[in-house]
Amino acid sequence: MPDVLDYLDIAPGFGIVRLHPRPSWVGKTLRELDFGGRLNLTPIALRRGANVVVNPHRDERLGQTDELVLVGRDDRLEKLTE
Repeated sequence: MPDVLDYLDIAPGFGIVRLHPRPSWVGKTLRELDFGGRLNLTPIALRRGANVVVNPHRDERLGQTDELVLVGRDDRLEKLTE
């Protein structure tokens, strides 16, 4: 996954990924992107420069330089590249 900055294996088949938003995600809210409904992934943090938002609200809008942290099954995390 080209936008992935870090991956942490947390259990067999589960991981946490930190990534830059895809260009198609920039300007959209977490609600619009619906990671939970589409991919069964949970956004657990959003980093903007030196600021970190833990458990970001669904109305948070992603910026180009943000870093998003998602947790879920590895097979679902791999779907982020599709």
